Parts: sequence; C-alpha cells; structure tokens
Amino acid sequence: MKIVNAAEPHLAGILEIFNTAVRETFAVWTEREDTLNDRRAWMLKCQSNGFPVIVALDVQNAVLGYAAYGSFRGKEGYDITVEHSVYVANHVQGKGIGKALLTELIVRAQADSRLERMVAAIDAGNPVSEKLHAALGFEKEGYMRKVAKKWDQHRDLLIMTKDVSSPNT
Repeated sequence: MKIVNAAEPHLAGILEIFNTAVRETFAVWTEREDTLNDRRAWMLKCQSNGFPVIVALDVQNAVLGYAAYGSFRGKEGYDITVEHSVYVANHVQGKGIGKALLTELIVRAQADSRLERMVAAIDAGNPVSEKLHAALGFEKEGYMRKVAKKWDQHRDLLIMTKDVSSPNT
C-alpha cells in the first residue's frame, strides 16, 4: 500500500467508497449518493484551499481508501481548525488503512502553520472510528443527541479533537 495525493484518476475509486458509505452505513448523514462531478468539486475545493486529499492505493493503483480535511464552520475565526474524514473500502477494513490515512493527515496538519486543531465528527454508533481516533490522540469533547436523521433513525454525534499545533502532540 502507498499513500499519495489524490488526483483525477482516483476519483472513481473515491466515489465508489463514498457512495457505498452513503448506501450502507451511518458514516455519512445523507441518503443521496454523489456524482463524479460532486466528488471532483469537493476535491478541487479542498485542494484550492491548500488542504490535502489523499488516497491509499494497492499495487495495481486501485483506491483502497481516502482521507481529507477542510474548513471547519467556514468563518475566519475558525481558520485554525479543520474537520477531517477518512473512508476505507469495505473489503479492506480492519487492515490498518484507516489508521495509515489518518496518521498521514495528522502529519500534514502538524506541518501546516495555519492549523492548531483537528475535529472528528463521528456517528456515535461507530465505536471503531472512536477507538481509532482515541488511539491517535483525539480526545472526546462533546456528545450531541439526535442532531440528525438517516433512514428515519435519529443519530447522535460524537465530537473528538486533537491538538496539531506542534508535531509532538
């Protein structure tokens, strides 16, 4: 496996992983699948703001997972904080790909002098994501009950944060 910056050839793999999460999980709180143009616009927006979009690739360069971070809340007072996401293809979950992607995002955030905090907004029914974030130094900051609905089920949100203002955090 290798981790590289995402580019146009990776978009179909990113789209498939994202839409699978939309169809099969509570990781994304929408029931509408993205189009290739939606994912392209998302990637270009992240990259134009100087934020990474990265992919994990197998030896045939197939996308195994992807991760990114972007603006948090969209107001300049929040410019020191980014919210991230990490998604891994179903057939390779549990093999360390999510950890490798999140670790790389943390390294990049620590190297970005603009940033001080990373935010993880996690479906509270996802203990695997909570455990991964805790293992990489994220701390629980809050729990918001019934802030969303998907498939007619109320969803709770767990907020975790990590200080990235220096490489030793």
